[in-house]
Amino acid sequence: MENDTGDSLIMVTWTGMDHVQYEDECTSLENARSRAVTVSEHGGHSISITDEDGVEYPL
Repeated sequence: MENDTGDSLIMVTWTGMDHVQYEDECTSLENARSRAVTVSEHGGHSISITDEDGVEYPL
């Protein structure tokens, strides 16, 4: 799936303080990394960033 800018969607997944797994779609790796930092600052853990092909990116 592509967004309207032609970029692949990047998924940020994490486990919240409530032990529930969450995910957000981002339109760029930069946005995904920013989201991951915010999640971490608010107590999220086991954070990962992956693209549609399952490629994982460092935080």
